Amino acid sequence: MKKLNSIGNVKANGKESDKIVLQIIDMSDKMLYNEFKAREQFITLINAAVSHELRNPLNSLIGQIESMMGFLKNLK
Repeated sequence: MKKLNSIGNVKANGKESDKIVLQIIDMSDKMLYNEFKAREQFITLINAAVSHELRNPLNSLIGQIESMMGFLKNLK
C-alpha cells in the first residue's frame, strides 16, 4: 500500500516547485495474519457444523436403540 503526500511551494535550485513524497508501507505481514485468521475461523465453522450434523443423528439413533431395548426387554 502506498501513501502520497504533497508538499507545496518548496524551493529547489532557487525555484519554487511542488514536491511529492512517496511512502511505501509493507503490508504483507498484516495480510498474511488476516488470511491466517480467516482460515482459522473457517476451520472452526466447518468443525462446528460437522460436529452438529453428526451429533444429532447419533443421539437420535442412540435414543431409538435404547427405546427398542426397553421394548424388547418387556416382550421377554
